[in-house]
Amino acid sequence: YDDAYDYRLPEQEILQFASLHIATALERQRTHERLLQAHADLELRVEQRTEELKLANQDLRTQITVRQHVESRLKHETLHDGLTGLPNRTLLLDRLDHALGRARRTGSPVAVLFLDLDHFKVVNDSLGHSIGDQLILNFARLLRNSIPAKHFVGRYGGDEFMAVIYDATRESITEILTELQNEVEQFNSYGTQFRISYSHGLALSTDYNECTLRTLFDKADKYMYENKQQSKQGRQN
Repeated sequence: YDDAYDYRLPEQEILQFASLHIATALERQRTHERLLQAHADLELRVEQRTEELKLANQDLRTQITVRQHVESRLKHETLHDGLTGLPNRTLLLDRLDHALGRARRTGSPVAVLFLDLDHFKVVNDSLGHSIGDQLILNFARLLRNSIPAKHFVGRYGGDEFMAVIYDATRESITEILTELQNEVEQFNSYGTQFRISYSHGLALSTDYNECTLRTLFDKADKYMYENKQQSKQGRQN
């Protein structure tokens, strides 16, 4: 375009038409470039947000794993004895209740075996709790060695232990008690300063017409107490 040139009307119209198309094309180009930039910005934001969500998800999974671990540990501590690691009274009674339910459905007998350390209070009071704890730990180990894993053994409390014997018969229980006695005698033969002696009581579900958890529990506890008293009387005589 030259200002010195006198454009005629048709030429002016052609120039206006051309300039309009050029301006439209330039605007389309700028719009296209802005769309490309907006798309690139959006992709970048999506990538950034995706990475943020990925990190947040990883952190959430870590928190869930830690929480599950803590809950599992707390549950274990709630149901197990802190000293021996054996199941505690709560878990023992729960397993006994389930075993009795199974016995009613299938007719498979279940037995409760109560065991109580002799002279534990004397050891605890005269030699200290650390020695008493060691005595408990030793007896717990002998119980685990003597009672097959298919049965359930735990620390009922203090110096008392309890075992739930599944598919129980007099013969199978006698075998367990014989094995335990052999383990104890072998332990005592090592000449340890603190010898182990214990009393036990037994209750078998087939011995009672209407057998309940309380029946087995009370009978086993009663027979254990009677055995302990007989043992004391024998030593006194």
